[in-house]
Amino acid sequence: MDRSSFFSRLKKTAGITNDFLGGTDPRMVAAENKSTFSALIKMGATIQGNPFSDYALTKINRGATGSLNPFNGPITYSLVSHLVKRTCFNASIPDIKALMGLGSWSAIFQKLFDTSLPIPPPPTNPKEIQPVSTQPNYNPTGDFIGVASPYTSDLDKQRTALVYTQWNQLIVQNPINIRERMVVFLSSLLVEQEGTIGDIRFFYGYLNLLRNYALGNYKTLVKKLTIDPGMLVYLNGAGSTAKAPNENYGRELQELFTIGKGPQTSTGDYTNYSEKDVQAAAKVLTGWDVTAYKAAGLVGSVFNAANHDTTDKKFSADYGNAVIKNNGNLEYGDLVDLIFNQNATAIYIATRIYREFVYYYIDPNTQTNIIIPLANTLRSNNYELLPTLKQLIQSEHFFDALNIGCDIKDPITFTAGIFRDLGVQNTATAPNAIGPAAGLSMNLGNPDQVAGWKATYESPDFSEWWINSITMENRTAFSDSIIQNNGPALVNIVQNYVSQPGDPNILITELAGFFFPSGLTADYPGPITAKQHDFLKGILLPGLPDFEWAAQIWGPYTSNPDPKGAAYITLVGRLTGLFKFMFSMAEYHLS
Repeated sequence: MDRSSFFSRLKKTAGITNDFLGGTDPRMVAAENKSTFSALIKMGATIQGNPFSDYALTKINRGATGSLNPFNGPITYSLVSHLVKRTCFNASIPDIKALMGLGSWSAIFQKLFDTSLPIPPPPTNPKEIQPVSTQPNYNPTGDFIGVASPYTSDLDKQRTALVYTQWNQLIVQNPINIRERMVVFLSSLLVEQEGTIGDIRFFYGYLNLLRNYALGNYKTLVKKLTIDPGMLVYLNGAGSTAKAPNENYGRELQELFTIGKGPQTSTGDYTNYSEKDVQAAAKVLTGWDVTAYKAAGLVGSVFNAANHDTTDKKFSADYGNAVIKNNGNLEYGDLVDLIFNQNATAIYIATRIYREFVYYYIDPNTQTNIIIPLANTLRSNNYELLPTLKQLIQSEHFFDALNIGCDIKDPITFTAGIFRDLGVQNTATAPNAIGPAAGLSMNLGNPDQVAGWKATYESPDFSEWWINSITMENRTAFSDSIIQNNGPALVNIVQNYVSQPGDPNILITELAGFFFPSGLTADYPGPITAKQHDFLKGILLPGLPDFEWAAQIWGPYTSNPDPKGAAYITLVGRLTGLFKFMFSMAEYHLS
């Protein structure tokens, strides 16, 4: 179980010398508990170390087993919860139970991979629909996507808010379907930064491409993105000419979007491509420009043959000394085809998919038995994503105990997941998950750099980058605020989904099963240990015997459930304290 990674990151950023694995403060839990980091900082306690905690599991062979054969194990709450946490930003308790009620994994996977889920139309801006006399940029329909539209910086700000509101709603209120998870994944793999582009019409076109091809053909998506107006602006392809070819996109296309660098062989040259290939790609991509950038009109891409390099483009031995001849406005497709004909491209993409949905550390066994077969599936299906996604996520390997609860939740899974855990996501206006995620170092639409968020690509730490003393304090503050303001949701969970809510032991055990990963390894059996259980019960019933829960808290509430009554207020107060602590424990931050 990779809880050590969670705390090794804290050691690096906050000066902690050992994991929170016990201490002398009576408020702490002993050896097995790795609980609230913010509480640890405030307590200033002396921490006792554990040898296992002094290195991250990235430094050892995890020994994860399980093949790519279809998983046919029992349908349990913990396994379905694992599935939706990894693929759907979590799900509410009734949604998970509804999935279990389908009765077969094939039925569950059918919902997850349903490609018929409609894509919503673009938002419109009602503020643009104003009389000409008061608004010179009068737009009678409010449409600004796919049609000629006015442009001002004020309109762009209004439209940007609308685009992010829609994206937030699609994430927070996402049904059991992998598409929006794929959109977020692709936005960190095929990066465009909305803030750098500066015209939301261009960025929305990019988002729409990701959404349409999230379960489609990756090669086709890359071709379309190569001449996408937003990408042409973002990576300086717009205005690149035969006399002055810009190398930015040609470099990132190979390094980050498709084939990957591989080990460096010399300055500017790598195993999978060389500087010569970057230069040749830049020549292929000359002649393209955009329309209506930060101006009125219809956003689009245009090809100017007079600005295109018509010479032969000669590639290195990495590409078999291939030559791309002049093919005008279709030549970019020849370049993409050349790159996707390389075995290394399929391996790179399969690796990125694996790290997104399973785990970042890939040992030799995983490379041979999981990554290479996934890459073969990708190539044999001409880079259709769906067969590879199904092969991985429906596999024994995906449900291996070592692959459950082993990774740190990214910020958007954490923020959206809280709303879904509490069952408060389906309000008329979806609660804001994207804004708080930005405060936790994951600013959707604006990854750290063209390579994406550091946590998605930088070895050896990967997802450990999500955790530091600042982000942990912010995570706890966010979860505390949501729990504090949703008392009725807490009561609903306990009353309707805990089998015996009048028994504090069953209540705590079942809540841990709802919210924490299970199926953990021998170093840390889970979801919680006996000592953690007793500690949590101490929060629920401080210094009181078990029978007092039914006698003094739950019983009076059931006799008088008036939300304005004293019994209800007391119950909400106890549950609020319990949920706040549970949502700040390391277990809750792991997926």
